[in-house]
Amino acid sequence: IELNELSTNHTLEYSTDSIEWHNMLKATSITLKNNGDKVYLRGYLSDNNSTEDYTNFEMTGKIAASGNCNALWNKNNLNLNAPLKKYCGYKLFADCKSLTTAPDLPATTLEEHCYDSMFYNCTSLTTAPDLPATTLASSCYRTMFSYCKSLTEAPELPAKILSSNCYNHMFSGCSKLTTTPELPATT
Repeated sequence: IELNELSTNHTLEYSTDSIEWHNMLKATSITLKNNGDKVYLRGYLSDNNSTEDYTNFEMTGKIAASGNCNALWNKNNLNLNAPLKKYCGYKLFADCKSLTTAPDLPATTLEEHCYDSMFYNCTSLTTAPDLPATTLASSCYRTMFSYCKSLTEAPELPAKILSSNCYNHMFSGCSKLTTTPELPATT
C-alpha cells in the first residue's frame, strides 16, 4: 500500500496491530509480507477538500478493504450519521487495480463530491459496497465505479432526494455489469 496523495487537510495514521499508531505521510509505503496480514488506517479531515486537495492510495497485490470508511476522515465519530466533509472520499482508491473488495460506506447523508471517483478504474473490484444514503448532495457518486471492469452487480441506490450530477457516469465503462439498481428518487 502506498499513499500517493495526501490532502493538506487530512491527517492519517496507520498500524499493523491496531495498538501502536504511526503518522502516514505522502509516499508512505507499507508492505504486507504474508497472506492475511493487515494494515489499519484511521484519520480525520480538518476542513473541506477540493479536487486539487485529496487523498489517494495505490495498492499492489490482491487487496480487500474492510471496515467503516468513516474512520479515514472522522476517526473520533464512526456514527452512521457522522458529518462527512465535501470531497472526503474523492479519488480515495482511484486506479487501485488490485482492490477486489471495497470498505463499508455507511453514511446516510452525503456532502458534495463525497464518493466522487472513489473507485474509478479499480479494474479488479468485484463487489461494490452498500450505499445506504438517502439524501445525496451534488456529484456525490459521480464516476464512483467508472471503469470497474470486474464489477458484475450494482449496489442498491435507495436515495429519495437527489441533487445535480449524483449518478453522473457512475457505472460508465463497467463492461461486466449484469444488474442495474432501481432508482426510487422522487426529488
